[in-house]
Amino acid sequence: MSEAVLQDLDLRATAIADGPAWLEPARRAAADRFAAVGFPASRDEEWRFTPIGPIAKTTWRPSPGVTANVSADRLASFIFGHPEWSTLVFVNGAYSASLSRVMELPRGVRVGSLAEALRGDGSMLQAHLTRHAPTDGSPFTALNTAGFRDGGLVHVPAGLDLERPVHFVYVTTADAVGTAMHPRNLIVVERGGRASVIESYVTLAPDTVYWSNPVTEVAAAAGSWLEHTRIQRESERAYHVGLTHVDQQRDSHYRSFSMAMGGALARHNLHVRLNDENIETLMYGLYLTRGEQVADNHTAIYHDRPNCRSIRRRPSRLM
Repeated sequence: MSEAVLQDLDLRATAIADGPAWLEPARRAAADRFAAVGFPASRDEEWRFTPIGPIAKTTWRPSPGVTANVSADRLASFIFGHPEWSTLVFVNGAYSASLSRVMELPRGVRVGSLAEALRGDGSMLQAHLTRHAPTDGSPFTALNTAGFRDGGLVHVPAGLDLERPVHFVYVTTADAVGTAMHPRNLIVVERGGRASVIESYVTLAPDTVYWSNPVTEVAAAAGSWLEHTRIQRESERAYHVGLTHVDQQRDSHYRSFSMAMGGALARHNLHVRLNDENIETLMYGLYLTRGEQVADNHTAIYHDRPNCRSIRRRPSRLM
């Protein structure tokens, strides 16, 4: 099954055009990892309560990308009425420049499409992309690393304050039926920098079956501050398995809020590694389900160094 999935996804076709040579070994190693281990089985302790059978047994096709039937008006309800925010829109996994807007930013701040950034200067990307979320930690992460096409990028240099939030909006349409999407996000906040980033996963086709497999890597340098919000409003017939992996350095502050309302199956793994002392990590969550929907939230905080503060509130359910 794992070999079939790799073949069906046609990873060679999903490779970023003109992508850097340094990324290919990581991609191929991830593909080899997934080919070796495949999807988790019910005997795998980490996954035994997550019913991933429908994902593993389905033959998924690559996403068609941006379609013509998406307008700014149709997205209005998902962007919270804040035209002053920088908003990156991805339709069926592909970046839409016409629907996105990047506002004026402090000098040196980068906000945009990850695929476009990979075609340019990649020194910062090489230092962080695929360096934080381990492919041996989850087959889903390995599959994302092997096959991602695009995603959101935020890079805040040392000492800069990104005063307004950046919003990544991943929207699916009816054309995404039967497809698998593997968005990859990278958020890097350098020493003393500050930022607020929102990820939204939404749909314009509430009865469509598809699979979304996003991975977000966060690098929070010494003394940095990041507020990170994640909102999942997929189709109630869709499958969503996501990972957020955060690396924090000394004196950094990371605050996460996750909300899950969509998906037939929605699982989110939030892993935070505390690499030095005097780090603060705050995690909050909320989910709203009905009928046979499954919302599965897993969090892990790795206290690799002493004298840190973390608060983890178990996700609350609204009845």
